[in-house]
Amino acid sequence: MGRKWFIILSGMAVLFFAMFTVFAFAADKPSSPSKEMKSVVQPAPDSGVVACEEMAQRYSMPGAKPKLNYDQARAKFASSKVLEIRDAGVNLVDVIQRVDQALSNDDTPLATSLGAVMALRIAWEDMQTACGKHGIDLPDLPA
Repeated sequence: MGRKWFIILSGMAVLFFAMFTVFAFAADKPSSPSKEMKSVVQPAPDSGVVACEEMAQRYSMPGAKPKLNYDQARAKFASSKVLEIRDAGVNLVDVIQRVDQALSNDDTPLATSLGAVMALRIAWEDMQTACGKHGIDLPDLPA
């Protein structure tokens, strides 16, 4: 029984870190351009690249509380035109949701909890790689 609680607690730490980093940006509202900038037409940045940048920035903001909204976070990644960010981001949000459900249920078998945490680590590494290809470094998950 003690081993399962250790895995659940370490999984919760990883989950909260990932949720903080991923979902903190989902509720952000884009700032409106100043009046001077409205006359200059610039292409909108890719939503996935913006999400990577926001995730990297959120990590350096201790104490901020993310607003957890799976649908908003998933939509932000799903609308990306950058294939690797879109795929890694959507997968990461889906995995976070599954891990959240698995770790919040006391009846979840140990193997399922451990598998969910491992899936989260793999999804996070994929996200690090995808964002890294665009010059954005995401932090490592806590051990």
